[in-house]
Amino acid sequence: DAIRRFMKELKNESSSHTAIINGRIGVSVLGFDAKTPARMLTHAMQAMLEQHAGEARNISFYHSEKHQQVKRRKNLEDRVAKAIAQKELEIHYQPIVDTKTWNIAKFEALCRFKPVPDLPFTTQEMINIAEELDLIAELDRCVSILSLQDLPKIKTLFGQGVGVTIN
Repeated sequence: DAIRRFMKELKNESSSHTAIINGRIGVSVLGFDAKTPARMLTHAMQAMLEQHAGEARNISFYHSEKHQQVKRRKNLEDRVAKAIAQKELEIHYQPIVDTKTWNIAKFEALCRFKPVPDLPFTTQEMINIAEELDLIAELDRCVSILSLQDLPKIKTLFGQGVGVTIN
């Protein structure tokens, strides 16, 4: 309520305050969101920064759940970028069977991100993040390199005619 009264007062002032009125405000409550003024300020800034462009409101309250989601997403983005850059991916091979001979014709190389303690995710979620970060070409390249490195071992185990497709 105090913030609304403050904004109303600003609207009554001259046009020099237009920038303030059209700005964004992040709110955190001392004793509820944070135990110290420094943490409260950090939370208020996070609330302000997490507003989406084009939203009609200019006041945003800190929500720990929303912050946890943003933090998790950032951790996953960092994990995807690192896994691709350092080729820290697991390649799983799914057999493709020729239904006429019931022999394995080839294997499909499937990308899997290594699990991270206390950070659950699905493969699809990680692939979506790679797409959003514009890292799919790098991911494909990494999976190709790793699966082609495994190809001699696959051929030794399953025959020289067995190939690998990359997904």
